[in-house]
Amino acid sequence: MLCFHRLRNAVKLRGCVIESYSTSTGPGDPVSVLKAAQRRAAIHTASMVASLFVFVIVVEVLKRRPEQLSRTGTEGDEFGILRIVFYFFAISLVFFTNVVQGFMLKATKTDDIGQLASKLTSVNIITTALAETPVLLGLVLFIGWGYHTDFYILGFVSLYLLLRHFPFYGQWEKFAKGRMADGWPSSPVSG
Repeated sequence: MLCFHRLRNAVKLRGCVIESYSTSTGPGDPVSVLKAAQRRAAIHTASMVASLFVFVIVVEVLKRRPEQLSRTGTEGDEFGILRIVFYFFAISLVFFTNVVQGFMLKATKTDDIGQLASKLTSVNIITTALAETPVLLGLVLFIGWGYHTDFYILGFVSLYLLLRHFPFYGQWEKFAKGRMADGWPSSPVSG
C-alpha cells in the first residue's frame, strides 16, 4: 500500500522521477520528511565520493600496465591548451556550484515540506554531478597523455567540491526554517 501511495505521488521533473517526500512519512511531520530526504541525498553524495576512489583504482591499474593504454595525444601546444582549459574549468566550478545552488534555491515561501525536500534533493544531485566533472577531466588527461599528476590534482578538486556541498541535516533544516510559511515545529524529533 505504501509503495503504491509513493508511486501514485511521484513527480516528473524534466524527464526524471523524483519522489514526493510529503507523502512518505505523512504531511504533518516536516522533520521526518526532511530527515528522510537528507539521508537519501547524503547516501547519493557518499556514493559519488566512493566513485572517486574507483577512478583512482582504475588509474593505478592502467599506470602499472602502460601497454594497455594507446596514447592518442602528443605533447605539443594542443596538450598545453587543453590542460589549461580543463584546469580553468575545474577551478571555475568551485565558484559556479555556489551560483547554481543559489539560483536553484531562490524560491518563495511555501508550506509544503515535500516541495522543499524535493528541491534540496534536486540541487544536491546537480551539484554532485558538477563536482564530479573535474575528476573526469583529469581522467581524460591521463588516458590521452598519461600524466597521472593531472588526474590526482583534478581529483582533489572534485573531492573538495563533494565534501563542500555534502548535505548536512543542519544546513537543510536552516534552509527549511527560513522557507516554511507556517514556521517550523518547536520540538524537533530526535533520531
